[in-house]
Amino acid sequence: MFRVSHSGGSVCHKNVMMKKSLLVFFCVGSIHLTLAQDDQNFPPPDDPIVIEAYKASNDITIDGRLDESDWQKGTSTSDFFRREPRQGGPIKYETQVKFLYDDKFLYIAAWCMDSV
Repeated sequence: MFRVSHSGGSVCHKNVMMKKSLLVFFCVGSIHLTLAQDDQNFPPPDDPIVIEAYKASNDITIDGRLDESDWQKGTSTSDFFRREPRQGGPIKYETQVKFLYDDKFLYIAAWCMDSV
């Protein structure tokens, strides 16, 4: 390796110092982001959530109406949690979801409540 000198010192020395400075900057930034995330997120539940899907006995038409008798089967799940603007806290509008399946497809219906 050779050095090219000018009035400000060696170019090689400046490159090494720049790389070290960037490395320290990224390490400190990464630690800060990791610690900040710990305060905002909560761990998943100890027991996994079980959602039941029911086998459809009739054909399901994808038309947004959900008027097939199979949609009346079983229970819906509404065990959701808020992510925005902050994780946790009360949910203002409830969402319910049901799952059906047949030999080829999985069908998902969602009822998303709103103030309108």
